[in-house]
Amino acid sequence: MKKIALILFAPLFIAGCREKANEQSALPPANTEWQTNVPAVKAEIQRTKGQTAMISEGWTLCRENEDGTMSSALESAIGDEVFVIKENGTPVQKKADWKFQNGTRTKDLNWVLVEFEGEEYWTRDLFIADEGDGDAKLAVVTAETHIYSQADDMAMTKDTLTPGKNVVVCGWPTNNSQFYELKIYNGKPYGKKIYAEASAISSDMYDIEMVTLLSKIEKYGTAKTELKLEVISELMDLYEKLPELKNAAAQ
Repeated sequence: MKKIALILFAPLFIAGCREKANEQSALPPANTEWQTNVPAVKAEIQRTKGQTAMISEGWTLCRENEDGTMSSALESAIGDEVFVIKENGTPVQKKADWKFQNGTRTKDLNWVLVEFEGEEYWTRDLFIADEGDGDAKLAVVTAETHIYSQADDMAMTKDTLTPGKNVVVCGWPTNNSQFYELKIYNGKPYGKKIYAEASAISSDMYDIEMVTLLSKIEKYGTAKTELKLEVISELMDLYEKLPELKNAAAQ
């Protein structure tokens, strides 16, 4: 009887052992950490601003329309200070069409997000001096000077800069160099780098105002308007006061 019982219960015993072994094998190994379905946390976007300047003038500051196109919103002048908006150190950029008032478009252009006078706009990368990592600053040409392709007397070109022209300085004289590094608009991203004699360029606020006033005086002097004499008189009064203001500020 004992032999018969063993024979009858042996398959059940073996099956039970196998089931227990399978359950144990399904358990994680010792010291194994449990994995949970926690969603990955996205890296936080850090927004910063980098100063630069406009190298072109006109209706170059735009706003985005509901259809994703860009339309001109504000005029800018050469040397206007703007700030390139960056996310994690990279300028915020996008592709979009430029839509004009007459309904025409220039398609698939590259735009850079900037801040001007506390408000955000989109502008073309070819209208600004750099990506907002330089020292771009407004200056004015005070005397006619040649353009140089390098900061070297031997690199003089035939082209010149005329007095009264606003320019953007991106590099100041170093190591006894007598040249300023400038950026000018040439239809390409961040403009063209040129050099000019430092003695013919000034970033002084009063010099900029004086040269600007002179150009306005010349403009109104040739304009056909009844108000030109009155306007010229006011501009001349202000022009004569500027040297006094400059000397007072220097003291």
